[in-house]
Amino acid sequence: MSTTLRSIGIDTAKTLYDLIRGDNSNWLFFLGGESANPEENKNTITDDNSVWQDITFLQKIRDNEVAIIARRVNWTRGNVYYPYDSNGIPETGASGPERNYYAMNEDNEVFVCMGANEKNRHDQYGLSNSTIKPTRANQNTVLSDGYTWRFLYKIDLGDTQFLTNTYMPVPDINEYDIVPSTASKKEEAFRRGCGNNVGASGSCCFYYKEDAIDPVTSDTFSKGDLDFCTENIKCTNCFAIAKALNRSYTFNLLGNCTDNPCASTTTIKSGYELALNQQRKTSPNRNLYLQANVYKEAKAKVGQIQSVSIDLSGLSVSDLTTTTKNPVVEISSSSGENAVVQLTTYKSGSSFVIDGISLVNGGSGYRDASILSVTNSLENRIRINLDYQEGLFADPRRLLNATRVMVKVGIRTDRLADDFGTNQVTFRRYGIIRDVQTQGQTTNFQAGSDTGSGQIQRFSNVKKVNVTSPSTISFGATPTFNISDVSHDKTKIISEKGEDAFTSLRTDSKTKVPQSAKIVATKQVGPKAATLELIEASDNIKVGDELVLNTDLTDVFTVSQVTSSPTVTPFTGKLVSSNTTNITATSSTASVEAPPREVFFQYIYSLGKY
Repeated sequence: MSTTLRSIGIDTAKTLYDLIRGDNSNWLFFLGGESANPEENKNTITDDNSVWQDITFLQKIRDNEVAIIARRVNWTRGNVYYPYDSNGIPETGASGPERNYYAMNEDNEVFVCMGANEKNRHDQYGLSNSTIKPTRANQNTVLSDGYTWRFLYKIDLGDTQFLTNTYMPVPDINEYDIVPSTASKKEEAFRRGCGNNVGASGSCCFYYKEDAIDPVTSDTFSKGDLDFCTENIKCTNCFAIAKALNRSYTFNLLGNCTDNPCASTTTIKSGYELALNQQRKTSPNRNLYLQANVYKEAKAKVGQIQSVSIDLSGLSVSDLTTTTKNPVVEISSSSGENAVVQLTTYKSGSSFVIDGISLVNGGSGYRDASILSVTNSLENRIRINLDYQEGLFADPRRLLNATRVMVKVGIRTDRLADDFGTNQVTFRRYGIIRDVQTQGQTTNFQAGSDTGSGQIQRFSNVKKVNVTSPSTISFGATPTFNISDVSHDKTKIISEKGEDAFTSLRTDSKTKVPQSAKIVATKQVGPKAATLELIEASDNIKVGDELVLNTDLTDVFTVSQVTSSPTVTPFTGKLVSSNTTNITATSSTASVEAPPREVFFQYIYSLGKY
């Protein structure tokens, strides 16, 4: 039996997941492209730069648009499932039944298979069909079909967007927070300790949220221990420092560290504890309630032996005959104690015949286990399945080998004009980009980093200008021109068209007509006036400029007003994903017969083999 890639993939997926959805996340979804489909992403510098010529708008990726996912396994009547095995999950193909050690029922409840026949015979795994649907009511019981299931978590309605034919989301109850992710930074500071003292000054005590070791002094600290105190500081700054250092804090209005000393310790509640405190306020059928209790029980029973099985293949009745009813299996361990395992038998005359094995008591503290002795020399035929060191059912992502991260962003095509302030109709490119710099501030911030993790924030890469023309404008439904066509060499224009031709364009000391942009949308606002949406390589186009829309220097448009500029700096950040699409904006007044269309853009990042 070979094992799948585990810790690296699982932990890397968690790291990426936290990075995308963190409090200071600057991962952005973008949409753009106005003409033929761009080339497929080649992961080249050229492609990275070309993306910025297509980006119309960007939107911060929020907490509820990211999930860690695992391979979806449905419970289906008549299918075969295999029990959890701490020795590893066999790699028999993408959907081999030997890998189906868990299943989701039709109520979106996920269960782990802990046994596939009544006698726990692993030589008979794969021979019995599951016919009784696992439910919370029948879990931890040997069902009439021989299967035993244990409840793990439930996929709530809000997470079903990540439920596909292939994958399912895997939540972690410790990520629960009493402050909703949609809260603004100000609201979060208010609810996390500042209250009405958001703008007031005082002293602040900072406490460790996790056990820690000082890298310089080697001093050790336990969860809840005091780290340091600071004074003459605004409560909002206390809040910001606490978030940056991953500390808890208390604020003392008008206090100082001497006159108002900090308590040496404080209670730090984990996510599951916060969830348990909310049980009276929530439905007993919500995962918030259900998984918190699963976590609590798993932590209380850390180190228990989870299950046992035995292989009796090839043995005769005489090989299995013993004088003792249900003989005890002696287990050796350097860490655990008090586990009770017995062979099961049936009576045959004055003797007994071994027909299986049973876990009577899982004991505690087991990190290793081996068979010390058992009747009939069956030591090498018994398999012991251990607990994960932090609690197997406390960590469903590790249990289900969740090594993938899904980002799923939904866009209402009938709201593109209102939400993003664009008249662009056709979009051909989408993707993800991070670390983009903003514009219009004294300091360039990374776009998205100054809002709450669940708040929506949008950015534009488009300049809007009003233009006039000496003649009647007629763009048609879709303009066929492109401003990038007019980045002409001054000398060439003069030689081909004469000095007079150049004077009708923007004249300055530069060697080229400094327009390097393209039109993504037009809107005619009068016979000789229009609004253009442009994507520029740099901020060149100004009031008074004359834009030439073809190479023979006809169709000259004069910029009368710049109505808006990009809120991000082009060619900053790091491109993560670039994909092609083909969607068209719809009317915001869609009828009931033709409801508004919501388009979902989905990305799956695989960090492991499983």
